[in-house]
Parts: sequence; C-alpha cells; structure tokens
Amino acid sequence: MRRLSTPTFRVLVHGADLTGCDVYLTLKQGRRTITVKNPAIEIDGTDATLTVTLTQEQTATFMEGRGVEVQVNAVDYNGYRIPTNIVSVQFGRNILEVPKYHG
Repeated sequence: MRRLSTPTFRVLVHGADLTGCDVYLTLKQGRRTITVKNPAIEIDGTDATLTVTLTQEQTATFMEGRGVEVQVNAVDYNGYRIPTNIVSVQFGRNILEVPKYHG
C-alpha cells in the first residue's frame, strides 16, 4: 500500500466461516487506527476473503517506510469474538504527495 492512494486489498482468513458475523478489519500504525466494519466478504468453504478499498484520506494517515498491523475480528450472533493473528504489511511512499490529484 502507498500513502495518498486508493488501494483495494484482500485479506484471506483461513478456516473461519464468517457467515452471519459482524466483521471488523483493523489497520494500525502507532496511534493511527482505521477500522472497517463488515467489508465485502466472499466465503469459500471454511475460508473467507475480505475486500477493502481505502480512501486517499485514510492512507494519508499512515507514515511511509513503516509497517501497518492488520487484524480481523469477527463477532458471532452469540457475541463470541474471534480475532485473527496480527500480520504486518509494509507501507510505501508516494512521490505525488497531493491529495485528490485529478491531473
């Protein structure tokens, strides 16, 4: 991912049927946190693929050259909360540091 971009990225959750759950995808870098509730989810057996598109404003909150932690939390109809492992993705810079550039 890069600052001031509108990336669409996918997170694969193995071995979890998220049908009927409230799903939260969280990205965190230091004190900066973005949480997307109920992103697009595609279920394939016991695996789920979450698809999220961030805005330029959202990606601008993160600093380049540092990792961003990513985690999914699912809450089922009984209130049982299931968190995934936390993974880290690298966050790159964007040469054109102008928000909402249209040409």
